Amino acid sequence: MIKDSVSSDSLLEFEKYQWHSERGDAILDQQVVAIPRKQKRKWQFLKGPIPLWWLEQASQLEGKAVLVCALLWYRWGLSKKKYPVTISGDLMQRFNISRQAVSRCLKQMEASGLIKITRHDGKAHKIEIIEDEDQVAAMQNILSQKPCNN
Repeated sequence: MIKDSVSSDSLLEFEKYQWHSERGDAILDQQVVAIPRKQKRKWQFLKGPIPLWWLEQASQLEGKAVLVCALLWYRWGLSKKKYPVTISGDLMQRFNISRQAVSRCLKQMEASGLIKITRHDGKAHKIEIIEDEDQVAAMQNILSQKPCNN
């Protein structure tokens, strides 16, 4: 029987019923069926959907911008897209990207309107992803109209 081969704390048990149409009632079949409970994932993943237009805009930036974008979306997904996020030193080390490279990429993304950064002295910057394509386009339009100081 399945029940004996799997631990009971990871199973959901129910009794199997059969329908007898000629009598119009259900009777209990003497069999217990075990169904595995939903297991926690042991691996990490990016939470989507990630808008393709957003990724396309990020891919046009220099350096490791696409990697930094992936890390931002990973952290954004962990926060359930509710709170501004940071990119931790552990995450930077894991993906072999320097703090300076992350900083450069974040500045590029902010300049292109993809993110909004709230800066704090002595603390990690809080980053919010802008998911509204119209809002990003409006920001890019404003930035392109700024006069250059030469």
